Amino acid sequence: MEPKKSNHFLYVLILILIVIIIVLLVRKNNKVEQHQHADATTQQMDFSNELKEIENLEKLVKENPQDYESILKLAHLYQDTGQLEESIVKYKQYLEKFPDNADARIDLGVSYYQLAFEDESRKNQLFTDAITEMETALKYEPKHQLGHFNLGIVNLQNGNMEKARKWFKECISINPNSQIAQKAMEILQQHITSPVK
Repeated sequence: MEPKKSNHFLYVLILILIVIIIVLLVRKNNKVEQHQHADATTQQMDFSNELKEIENLEKLVKENPQDYESILKLAHLYQDTGQLEESIVKYKQYLEKFPDNADARIDLGVSYYQLAFEDESRKNQLFTDAITEMETALKYEPKHQLGHFNLGIVNLQNGNMEKARKWFKECISINPNSQIAQKAMEILQQHITSPVK
């Protein structure tokens, strides 16, 4: 009984790390497309530079509350620096104006998901909020592979193996050769398929 609990805890930690790495990789790829070499600068910033950039963006947004590009950047930086409550507020503010931005909605879901591990008292509600936001993102962009993957992770964490299996399989079917699909296959084999047999 004890080893199973310890294994479950280890799986939970591994899944959290996988989600964080994938979010950072996807965000990096998106920045390359949108901002070309600005991404290289962002990736090299240390924590104090990120905090300085947050300060600058907060000032920009305060002066111009309609600067939605800065609001989204601020949401990303809050998430990257672990200021999850703040990131949720900024993602919601951005999504009020651009509700169909699937990437931002997935990121909002990830913030809820990460916050669930910091706030045990609201864990179930935060998991529910994460799932709701990610499923909404897929209504706008049904082939959003990362969205399917993240829904698999959140449902797995929430103990819903059938839904997790469904989302991981859909993730794989979108592009079986992608890194995300490979991770989904590994998780299916290690954490879902084997225990169910």
